[in-house]
This record gives sequence, C-alpha cells and structure tokens, in this order.
Amino acid sequence: MRYEPADRLWLAALSHLLPPRSLAKTFPITPATLLASHRTLVANK
Repeated sequence: MRYEPADRLWLAALSHLLPPRSLAKTFPITPATLLASHRTLVANK
C-alpha cells in the first residue's frame, strides 16, 4: 500500500496521541518512514 502525503500527515499527527509501545502495533510504518515523509514535505514547501 502506498500512502499519499495527506495520509502520512494524518498518521504523523495521530502517532502523537498514542503511547510509544502501541505505535508498532497500530501503524504499519516505522518512525524512519514518518521522518522521511516529513523531510520531503518540508523540502517541497
């Protein structure tokens, strides 16, 4: 599954609401993926 930039933004925002232990079980992406997506988003602005 490929995530669109808007999907990544929502996942990043929601990730701050969950305890760190449950992140791996809830989201199918890694923190590194979130950071890379954020860097790309910021670079394109």
